[in-house]
Amino acid sequence: MSTAVMIQPMLKPVLTAPQTAIHGEGRAFHAALIRLRDYIARRAEELAFGDADLADDLAQEGTVCLWELDPSRYGEEDQLYLRRSIMNRMTDLARAERAETERRLEFCDLEPHLLQAE
Repeated sequence: MSTAVMIQPMLKPVLTAPQTAIHGEGRAFHAALIRLRDYIARRAEELAFGDADLADDLAQEGTVCLWELDPSRYGEEDQLYLRRSIMNRMTDLARAERAETERRLEFCDLEPHLLQAE
C-alpha cells in the first residue's frame, strides 16, 4: 500500500522592513565582493611587497572596508569611489604596519643586548 504525499512548495517568508534591509545589504555586499575580490587581492599583494601575512591582513581590511561602505547604497557609476576608498584604507594600514616595523627595528638597533639569548 502506497501513501501519496502531496508536496507543497515552500512559502517565501515574509520579512519585516529591517530584515529586508539586512538581507538586501548582504546580497549587495556579496555581489560587490565578487566584483572587487580580485582587485582587493591584487592591491593587497602590491602593498605588501611580498609579505604574505601582510597581504592577507590588507585583503581582510579591504573586505571590511567594503562591508562598512555598504555597497547597497552605491550603483555601477560609483565603482571608482568604492575602489579608491578600499585602496586608501589598505594603504593606511600598510603604512602603519611599515612604521611599526621600522620602530621595532630601530629599537633593536638601539638595544641590541635585549636580542641576545642569556
